[in-house]
Amino acid sequence: MTFAKPTRHLLLLTKEPVLGRVKTRLAAEVGDYGARGAAWAFLEDSLRLASSAASRVAAKLVVLHAPDTSGDELSALVRSCAPAALTLPQGAGDLGARLLRAFESFDGPRVAIGSDSPDLPPERIAEAFEALEGSPAVLGPASDGGYYLIGLAPEVCPRFLEDAGISWSAPTTRSDTLAAMRRAGIDSRLLAERSDVDDIDALRDLARRLERAGPTTAPATRRWLAANEGLLRP
Repeated sequence: MTFAKPTRHLLLLTKEPVLGRVKTRLAAEVGDYGARGAAWAFLEDSLRLASSAASRVAAKLVVLHAPDTSGDELSALVRSCAPAALTLPQGAGDLGARLLRAFESFDGPRVAIGSDSPDLPPERIAEAFEALEGSPAVLGPASDGGYYLIGLAPEVCPRFLEDAGISWSAPTTRSDTLAAMRRAGIDSRLLAERSDVDDIDALRDLARRLERAGPTTAPATRRWLAANEGLLRP
């Protein structure tokens, strides 16, 4: 007798880029319109890479959006870049509450990413799912102290995300999360560190990475950077 493997789910959590309410740290350097334009470019590339990665690892792609009522532009972009994706609202609460709700909504191996790493290699997502075949959890550390990816095996309860010891959107978010996992008895595997794009220095780092990468990496972000080159100057 053979048993089917549980369905994999790739969860992309994103915010609709609303003027004055998106990427506020970056907006302090490039202005509200610049930050919104960058966020739309990041989101387009993230949708395409998530769609490609989900197909590669035979996962169901779920786009979880905030605010809960998505605008026409966001809906159209999802249909264009990830037509097979299921779209759902993130719901209320801080990042921990929204991650918890996302993980509890689906069975099987679950990997969650954001839209702040437009050049994230699909291979990294495949590596995360492979890690979950032998480890209860996987974390992709970001250089700012957070993480760009978190994944849980089917048997792992995500309630550790409610741990009061986790400070969200802080330099200690990753270490706090790992400590909460340990308190819950959950072992984890770490992937290679990467940079999320939250401020001007990270944006400049991204521009340098894209200069070294192939032309198919993050094309929407490349176009935005080319059209807004002056914003990156000191």
